[in-house]
Amino acid sequence: MKIKDENVEIINMRYDDNKDEYVIVFQILNLTPEERQTIIQQHRSGILNSQGANITDIVELNQLLFIEEIYDKKYMKGYKSLIPFAEKTEIPERLDPEKLEIEDDLCSIEQDMSYRIKLLHMVP
Repeated sequence: MKIKDENVEIINMRYDDNKDEYVIVFQILNLTPEERQTIIQQHRSGILNSQGANITDIVELNQLLFIEEIYDKKYMKGYKSLIPFAEKTEIPERLDPEKLEIEDDLCSIEQDMSYRIKLLHMVP
């Protein structure tokens, strides 16, 4: 089982049936103002999406960063336990012992976002 990344949290997850895609909104914590601005600039320049991400929006609010990313059905099959929740626009309860697969998928997708954020710190 994966360990939850303490700096990334999924705050919204939904399925857009008109576009046949999943939309996940992440809240990114514990970034300095410079780190937040670097990420915003990288998004505006297109670097994030050129690296395989499909980030549609980044918002800075109250020293937090909110990142909205689109996932296609093929990608989400890797997180199959989250699909029913996204289709109902729900965030599952965390750390329910009966739902360890869900927690593992939540941690995995949050870690993916965390990894992309860390990579941005290395980009000049």
